[in-house]
Amino acid sequence: MTTIQKAFITAALVATVGAGIFEAHQAAQLRAQNQILQQQQTPLAAQIRQLQAYNESLSNRLAEIGEAKKLSEAQFNELLKLRGAVGVMRIQLDDSKKANGIVEQPSLPTAQAYLKRAYEHDAKREYEAELDDLNHAIELDSTLAKALWERAGLYLRLPANRGGEKEAIADYSHYLDLKPNDVGSLLGRADAYEKSREYDESIADYTAVIESVNQNSADFSNVSGGNNTDKSYWIANAYTMRAQIYKNDKHDYSSAIADYSATIQLNPISPSAYRSRGECYEAIGETAKAQQDFAIEPKRN
Repeated sequence: MTTIQKAFITAALVATVGAGIFEAHQAAQLRAQNQILQQQQTPLAAQIRQLQAYNESLSNRLAEIGEAKKLSEAQFNELLKLRGAVGVMRIQLDDSKKANGIVEQPSLPTAQAYLKRAYEHDAKREYEAELDDLNHAIELDSTLAKALWERAGLYLRLPANRGGEKEAIADYSHYLDLKPNDVGSLLGRADAYEKSREYDESIADYTAVIESVNQNSADFSNVSGGNNTDKSYWIANAYTMRAQIYKNDKHDYSSAIADYSATIQLNPISPSAYRSRGECYEAIGETAKAQQDFAIEPKRN
C-alpha cells in the first residue's frame, strides 16, 4: 500500500496547486472507481477502505477548485500513475471475488431488502451471497441491529479468511451498543472471545449474563426464538461456561469449583457439572471431595 498511498498523497498535493476542466473530469472518474471498489469484500477490504478515503479526499479537493490552470505534464503523469494503481487494485479485487465464489447480485433499494434476501440465502446455505447482502445492508444502515446479529453469527461459520472471531466480536459489540444486555449477543461474543483466547473478556461477558438475568434486565430476543426466558437455565449455562474457562484455560480451580457448585444448585441433575467439579477438586488435592463428586449419578425424571 505504500506506493499507492504516495500516489494519492502526491495527487492531493497537485490538487491544491490547481486544476480545471481536466480535474472535474478526473474527479468523476475517481468517483466511479470508488463505487467499484466499495463492492469488494475481504481479504482486501482494508485496502478498499483506504483507497476510498484517498479517492474521496482527492475528489473533494478537485471539486473545491472552480478555476485554475491546466495540469503540467509532470502532474498529468502523476494522475495517470494514480489511475494505473487503481486499475491494478480493481483486478486484484475482481480476482479475489472470483476466488471466493462471490456472484454479482442485483442491487436493492433498502437495507431491509438486503436483509430479507440475506435470510433467503441463509436458508439455501449460500453463505457468501448472504455475507454480501448483509454487508450492503449494514453499509446502508449501520444501526440495523438484526443484520449485525446475523453477520456476527455468519462470521463464526465462514472460513477464517472470510470471517472469524475478531469480526464476530466487532459485530456483537456494535449490536450490544444498540441493545444492551442482549443475552444471545453476550453469549455469542463470550464464545468468540474464548475461541480467540481472550479469556478475561469471555469471563466478563458470562458474568454480564448472570448479572443481567439476576437483575431482570436481560433481553432474550435472540435466544431460542425469544421464547426461552427461563432464568435458572441461562444463569446455569453462563456459570458452566465460565467455570470451563476457569478450569481449562485459567487453571483457577477454586473459581471453577464455585461456578460448578452454583450450576449444581440451579440444576442438580447435571452430571457434567459434578464430574468437572470433581476434576477440579482432584487438581487441588482434595481427593475425598473429588471421589464424592465422581460417585454421584444424578437421577433424571
